[in-house]
Amino acid sequence: MKVLIFTTVWKRPEVTELTYMGFDRIQSILKDSYDIDSEVLIVSSEPDHTARAIVRGYHVFETDNFPVATKYNNGLKEAMRYEWDYLFEMNSNNLLSNLYIHMWVAAAKAGLKVFGSRNFYAIMENKKDYKEFLTGAMTKISSVGRGMQRELMESIEGDFVTDLERNSNLDGMSNDVFGREKIQPIAYKCFPAVLDIKTGEDLHHHSAGLKPVKKSLIRTFPELKHWM
Repeated sequence: MKVLIFTTVWKRPEVTELTYMGFDRIQSILKDSYDIDSEVLIVSSEPDHTARAIVRGYHVFETDNFPVATKYNNGLKEAMRYEWDYLFEMNSNNLLSNLYIHMWVAAAKAGLKVFGSRNFYAIMENKKDYKEFLTGAMTKISSVGRGMQRELMESIEGDFVTDLERNSNLDGMSNDVFGREKIQPIAYKCFPAVLDIKTGEDLHHHSAGLKPVKKSLIRTFPELKHWM
């Protein structure tokens, strides 16, 4: 099996650097535990992000930043030019737990077409509090840590989102295109899966109650020690 880790990057280069550290951990687990080869494709619109990615040996595809849906769609079309069996989708401000990465591999080896997490933690800009989110609907998963089988991607005719002019809700639009009946959640309430690192411009519509950050959160997402 070969895996392509795919992400579109925006602003916040210091947060993106944490995500890149997380990619190191993902790639290490894939190779050391399963002998799975992986590469990284970064979809960039800013020179700083491009330079950081190139230094790390990542593939880079440059395109306009807006509309966000168009940037994402163009990036996925570029991804189809590479050789891989599963696409491992990430965002540029997220980390995954080791347990989730192992479950991701198990889902891919089982031949699931599209799968991912229904839960995530969001650490606030003050670095002291976090929120926990649980997605109720079985057919909703985050694009962060989403796995997609190449055969499924190749079967899609046209674009990977339903509205190329949108600047939000890419998760929902792409889930619609991939086919919600094919979606299989692999993480819900059973364990921490995804961490979302928030900044001032990225706190919209999050109404869950605040909880104080515990050391266990940093143990689960070890790159956080460089952020706290």
